[in-house]
Amino acid sequence: MKKDAGSLGHRSDTSKKMDGESLLDLLWGGNGLVKNEGARTFTHPVNFTTLIDLYILNTQGVFHYNFKKNKLKKIKSGNVLSKLKVTRKLRYKANTYILISLSPSMKRVVKAIRKKIKNVSEENLGKIIKDYKDRRQNEINESALIEAGTAAKNIMLLASAYNMIHTPLSLKQDRSTIRSIKKQLGIKKKRNKPFILIPLGVHKKGSKSGDYISYIQGLFKQGKNSRPGDFDFKSALKYDQLIKLLWVANGAIKSKGISSHPSGFPNSFIELYYVNEKKIQSYDPRTNSLKTIKFGDFRKRIMGKNRINKIKIRNAIIIARKSNTKDIRKQKRLFRGRHSKKIIKYYKRLIKNQKSLNALSLFQVGVALQTIRLLATDYDLAYQYFIVPRSKRSRLAQDLFLKKGDRPIFIIPIGKKDSAGKGSKKNT
Repeated sequence: MKKDAGSLGHRSDTSKKMDGESLLDLLWGGNGLVKNEGARTFTHPVNFTTLIDLYILNTQGVFHYNFKKNKLKKIKSGNVLSKLKVTRKLRYKANTYILISLSPSMKRVVKAIRKKIKNVSEENLGKIIKDYKDRRQNEINESALIEAGTAAKNIMLLASAYNMIHTPLSLKQDRSTIRSIKKQLGIKKKRNKPFILIPLGVHKKGSKSGDYISYIQGLFKQGKNSRPGDFDFKSALKYDQLIKLLWVANGAIKSKGISSHPSGFPNSFIELYYVNEKKIQSYDPRTNSLKTIKFGDFRKRIMGKNRINKIKIRNAIIIARKSNTKDIRKQKRLFRGRHSKKIIKYYKRLIKNQKSLNALSLFQVGVALQTIRLLATDYDLAYQYFIVPRSKRSRLAQDLFLKKGDRPIFIIPIGKKDSAGKGSKKNT
């Protein structure tokens, strides 16, 4: 059977309507993966669920999702799918879409700060908010993109657990495209920027996703604490666990080690590094291996002296974003093998726009971070994550020999339960 350009593939049926309860679960999952009891176990890295908005688009209209009430509110009636130029051009035929829209509103963040910070005088709180406003709009914009990646990963994982098919599509981030899509969908919020479109379909009868579905469902049922505080960061990691943590950033894996759940976009937008007391290594997903780029103990320079002394970090993963258009376009494997020719052409045009490229790279950082966190939790590993301050990214990029324009975003110290440091003989 010949598949249409941009379709979800021969294993999917996009004509079926999505079950309402399943849709709400996907949207709820977008704000943090949940246990059976409804408690959040994998929340967003920045903890501001105010930075994105989620919408459902179907033949009946456009619906805004309220995560506090776990309900949908219709904002526009009628079939808007046929009016979306991008889906028409790429021949997407899904009846249901999830739209992740950026909403980096300072007002929302200030409101969240007021709720979070207590027992502080109004005068001091005012100073905190003023300082935040003066310095942090760029950080908020970045955080919104990372949040979008985290939300998309959660939605895609839960969709897979429900045997749904999904193919994320990034929308161009120029003013005219954003204005046009908002008008078509009836989105009136000023700072709202439609960003990621996720078409949903279901597996055709007889299709199976094998052990991967069981693996994802098992993660939900376990409901493990994602931020254990009594773990040991001093011990060396097992090599096979470390290499899987890096591999998984390019897609969740089956038990056999096959990348069965891609991140939605190629790893061309990010770089992964591993740091310990002996060296800095870069990760190559094509060979699934580590290459030493610098010998020596650079942990204090990378993570800070106080942080090293406080939690005694021995192992850390660094996620860096790539923003050099020429270098990304030079990569021979860019977008190949997983997308139709129309979509490949669409993305090659898209990343010529620097804003769209920066947005995609930060989105992929969020996707990779969330996937690593999930597998680390499954391995009973402890982790923390720190956003690299913008003022220190240039220096850290030099230490890691990153190319011009590429910047480290997250540092993820990794530890394990075994305080004695026992484990595999092959340690890194």
